[in-house]
Amino acid sequence: MKPDERNKDNSLQSQPEQRRMATTYVAYRIILAIGLLLLNLIPEARMALEIPPSVNFPLIAGLYFATAVMAGLIFLHVNISIATSARLMLWSDILLVPLLMLVAGKFAFGLGLLLAISFALGNSLIGQGVLIRATAASLLVVAALLFGEYVTGQHFIDYSNALLLVFSFYAIGVLASYLGRKVTRTQVLLDRQLIDIHNLTEVNAFIVQQLPSGALVVDNNHRLQTGNAAAWQLLDVDEADSGTPLARISPGLDQALSRWSANQQEAASPQPGSHVDQAHDYEASFSAFGNASHGGVLINLADLRQLSDRARQMKLASLGQLVAGVAHEVRNPLNAIQQSAQLLEESTGLAASDRQLAQIIDRQSRRLNRLVTDILDASRNGTNTPLELEPAEWFAEFLDHYQLSPGTSAVNIELEVDHGSGKLLFDPDQLQQILWNLLDNAKKHSRPLQGDVEIRLTCRPGPDDAHTIIAVCDNGSALDVEDEERLFDPFYTTRNSGVGLGLFIAHELSRNNDAELNYRRIHGRNCFQLLCMTTSDKS
Repeated sequence: MKPDERNKDNSLQSQPEQRRMATTYVAYRIILAIGLLLLNLIPEARMALEIPPSVNFPLIAGLYFATAVMAGLIFLHVNISIATSARLMLWSDILLVPLLMLVAGKFAFGLGLLLAISFALGNSLIGQGVLIRATAASLLVVAALLFGEYVTGQHFIDYSNALLLVFSFYAIGVLASYLGRKVTRTQVLLDRQLIDIHNLTEVNAFIVQQLPSGALVVDNNHRLQTGNAAAWQLLDVDEADSGTPLARISPGLDQALSRWSANQQEAASPQPGSHVDQAHDYEASFSAFGNASHGGVLINLADLRQLSDRARQMKLASLGQLVAGVAHEVRNPLNAIQQSAQLLEESTGLAASDRQLAQIIDRQSRRLNRLVTDILDASRNGTNTPLELEPAEWFAEFLDHYQLSPGTSAVNIELEVDHGSGKLLFDPDQLQQILWNLLDNAKKHSRPLQGDVEIRLTCRPGPDDAHTIIAVCDNGSALDVEDEERLFDPFYTTRNSGVGLGLFIAHELSRNNDAELNYRRIHGRNCFQLLCMTTSDKS
């Protein structure tokens, strides 16, 4: 970057302090120029200052006024840096003020002091070259004084005062330049800190908005400062603006906060507080921050339904581990019982009644073995190997295999595969088990009002290119509300002979493959829809 561009950037960064200083310098020069012009219009003032009559003084004063006005217009309307504007004005003073001193008589020292003021204002805005400007001003001032004495033969100023004036140029210039650079660096640092604070504020606001639980921040007067989308959803209200009273958003929450605040004032140390709203299913907890004059309260809103679901999932996970362990230990003795019953059935000397008992033991052992197998399958679904599956070929092969398998009753299953569906990204064994369970569930549990059971297996494109919807629909009657809510619970079944693990295993295997299994009643049919991932390559 060029030096002028750096100066321009610094001038922009140092706003508004440097701009105010530059505006003061512009105003000072214009006021000084007007004052010099008025001296020519008021003879008494010129005589009091002992300025000799001369046609050169008003001419130079008019030129100074023109440069002051022009510099002011350039500063206001031309896109140049503040340092460049200040450099232009200061060099005009360095050149024109000594000319005024040349014809000002005994007022020359007073004009020199006015140039010192210009040095203070101008050098505070310019970072480099202060010694060059001070040397130029000193030489021109001394030259003007000596030449004026030589031409007029009069002694206008003591040499000690002249030396003092020259020294002031250097001292004031260096000090003003140092203070100007200090102010510029401080302002740049302040601007960076303000940007950092602004960025941190935006990051904090983003984090608050992304929190899964609701969050509200109110001041000590219970007026809203910020809140996230989860809070508005839990409170069942539209998003409120900053400054809105909490009582207008949620009167019950505001009253709870008032009670908690009153308890805080009476307690020796901060006490936790909470409020449960059964109508909106949330629990609010309060945390104070800041001090009494510049503080507030963070209100955290926890969804009771999510907490209940999380506790339920943890309970089910613990129960699943326990049941899986028990099933594993039961399987070996169960296999021994089943094999012993089969050997007993094959005995030739066994009575008919005993043979019947052996058959009962065999059947019930097989049933228990299926239950144990389902439980172990549910506990081992944590790993999978997703592959790209061609829908048309894979579903046709699966349906043939399903209908030819022993133990599956003859039911009409209609297959519809949309050729616009992309390739499925799924573990083939787990997808087969999911569909097997869904088809078995449809055959066993659908209760059509009339006619035979009809099942439709469909595969069609999802809501976007990255998903495909697989659906198993039957013509059974609608489910009860209680049944619909507990469809995917383990060990929940509507049949006495059922185990209640088929839909649970299908649901867990779906989650294991980043898919979503849900139930819907569509066009008078019970439909289990599997929203699964697809690859970008369409068939």
